[in-house]
Amino acid sequence: MPRKDSLATDFNSYLPDLGDLVTTMERKLDALIDAQGFPPAVVYQEKVLPASGDYNAGDVLSDGATGSSLGRAWHFPGMALTPGGAGTITKAVALLSVTALTPALTIFFFDRIPTSELDDMDANTAVLLADRFGYQGRIDLAAMADIGTGMSESIATPSTDGNIPFEFKCAGASKDLWGIVVTNDAITGEAANMTLLISLFVRQG
Repeated sequence: MPRKDSLATDFNSYLPDLGDLVTTMERKLDALIDAQGFPPAVVYQEKVLPASGDYNAGDVLSDGATGSSLGRAWHFPGMALTPGGAGTITKAVALLSVTALTPALTIFFFDRIPTSELDDMDANTAVLLADRFGYQGRIDLAAMADIGTGMSESIATPSTDGNIPFEFKCAGASKDLWGIVVTNDAITGEAANMTLLISLFVRQG
């Protein structure tokens, strides 16, 4: 009869090396992340718009009252996994708290804070010459709509016109992007202090 220690040795010879198995699984996971951008991230940003009157086509949507010089660029933090990283926006959603508004919107993206007009209801001046090296491109959202009495909403996906998927690259020490949101159409049904939410679905590189 074989000895017990001999049997154990024979049995162990059929077991895979755990270190090799873990390494193989890590490589497969890395390959999946590289191929699919997994896991996805959703980056939200919202602003309360002063909306002190009607908007003209081409006006900025922001949080500083018209002519106040207090408006701030839209800030989308953590768009990349690492400083100077890159990624792809695969979907963009806009929600406006007032129902039955129908403007189409454009979001201009930058890897730094832009120097163009940032106040609500003021005419857009982006993209300025001074901001050209930080400009990443734009996403266009089709005319907003609502079904019933909910928020006005619009969505940009690869199956709609709007420059999706949208590739970007953050500046060397940053993981963030900044934006300017502009209405392509006049808005006459606004409400003071209405809220605009922008959601970006991102495959992070």
